[in-house]
Amino acid sequence: LMFRLQYDPFLADVTHVIVDGVDTRSIHIDILLTYIRTLLPRRNSLRLVLISHDDDGHCRQRMQTYFKRLECVQIAAGTAEAVRACFLEDVLKLTRPDADAANLRALAQSLDTESEVDLSMVTAVVAFIISSSVDGGILIFMPSAETVAAVCSMLTGTAPYSDTSRFHILTLDATGTAESVRHTYSPVGLGVRKIVVATSIAERVVPVDGIEYVVDTGRTQERKYVSQTSMTFFGVTFATRAACQRRRAVAAGGRDGCYFCLLSADRAARLQLEQQPEITRMPLTEAILLIQNLQLGNIKQFLSFTPDPPTSQAVAESVLQLHDIGALERETDELT
Repeated sequence: LMFRLQYDPFLADVTHVIVDGVDTRSIHIDILLTYIRTLLPRRNSLRLVLISHDDDGHCRQRMQTYFKRLECVQIAAGTAEAVRACFLEDVLKLTRPDADAANLRALAQSLDTESEVDLSMVTAVVAFIISSSVDGGILIFMPSAETVAAVCSMLTGTAPYSDTSRFHILTLDATGTAESVRHTYSPVGLGVRKIVVATSIAERVVPVDGIEYVVDTGRTQERKYVSQTSMTFFGVTFATRAACQRRRAVAAGGRDGCYFCLLSADRAARLQLEQQPEITRMPLTEAILLIQNLQLGNIKQFLSFTPDPPTSQAVAESVLQLHDIGALERETDELT
């Protein structure tokens, strides 16, 4: 759609625009929402459909305020509260029943950090679920495609999971092919258990049938910015409370859903409610280049119309940075 705006700024032949994942509040989504809002008064026949996956309704309320006239339809999904929850303290007792209390406390403290996930802890929870139940699919939330692959490798190379007549180890992440996604959603035979290893993408797609157990690392991958080097990178961080609620709700589709979170109950309660919009926590160079490439008008004015406008200082610093590297003309702010 962004590409189309370059040659069809009025979306002349478009009747409906559907924007999914509005609650992620990426830079691209915020710029698109801003442009559509300025376009709607000139295109009365254009219909905008926003899809948000937040459970608390905060994003929905924000969009209602931003667009003024926005009708909302809530689609019933699994209820997180109906799912039994086990947090890190309980998980350690279940997976290490012979360990003494002091060792469990020390281990809980070492695991309850923002660092990379302990993969052996993930597989230990899976082993407990397998040993204590006879059926029901398992969905594991990992922070990145790399950790998804690592857990899959550990499981497929270890008995009993290597027995394909009993277990199907499947993946669900942004790198998946149409064929791999089809396999993930295909039903399994009688006596076969499905184990799906996924990234946060599984929070926002059609639920996989038969999932009764969710193993949540409580972490995700997001873009971060290092001001000292002016570089951005993808790093592991704690998931938000809203994300953990969505993950927990996935198990509500099962008969006796159970949610295993690899964060302490205290840590889970203190998680940030929702992710901050990228436009307020990342450099604006990418946004500015996109605005200029699409010829959306004055940079400062356009950014001031976004749902959560960045500060004028942040805009000025990013414009100056683009001047310094020769991406924008100093006098006109046009692309070079």
